Amino acid sequence: MLIVAILSACSNQGSSEVPNASNELRINPETQAHPFVRRSLATHYPNGVEQKGISFQFGDRFYSCFYDQGTYCFTRSYDSEEGSIRDTISNAGFFRFLEGERVELSASDSIKNMEVLNGVIYFAFYPTD
Repeated sequence: MLIVAILSACSNQGSSEVPNASNELRINPETQAHPFVRRSLATHYPNGVEQKGISFQFGDRFYSCFYDQGTYCFTRSYDSEEGSIRDTISNAGFFRFLEGERVELSASDSIKNMEVLNGVIYFAFYPTD
């Protein structure tokens, strides 16, 4: 059930839309999040992993991490004065959703929010070896 919910959250990125530099931050999977995900999964699942997902609450925010054979999706969800916010990092980049609708962020806000989300996931799965 959790995996279906995470996949649903990650698939609502409007893949038919043309990416806009002001609301999308591309991640190079070979140099940023992807090597970390591989190392963490190898540490926590030494017998291999085909598909894994986890979610947890940290403070007033809900986080999830999903990995499936090279595809990854990290999400952070919370309520603000503006409404329900969901930030997503995946192989497709960084996106923010407000009340389920994709919204544009400046490049600096995208980087800041991506770093926070990636940082929480990083420390939640910090390799122990």
